[in-house]
Amino acid sequence: MIFNSTANALVTGSTAGIGLAIATALAKEGVAVIVNGRTQERVDCAVRNDGAAHGIAADLGTEAGARAVSAHFPSVRHPRKQSWASSSRALRTDQ
Repeated sequence: MIFNSTANALVTGSTAGIGLAIATALAKEGVAVIVNGRTQERVDCAVRNDGAAHGIAADLGTEAGARAVSAHFPSVRHPRKQSWASSSRALRTDQ
């Protein structure tokens, strides 16, 4: 087990490919996974099929998308450890 069951993880780009594999593996480890993708349809599919706790549709390649994820992430926090995993690109939080 790479995480304990008290962890949360936001995995960006997690509706397909390696991001989806990461999200699925973490969910199987008992992590409360939050998936992210550009369309609500793909996010909903990932939540249904992969055991994710939550999903956020937003394009992190845009400022608006990054702000939406940043604003949403605290709303799904539990008294658990928090982690971010990005399979798509680096995120800047200083702007």
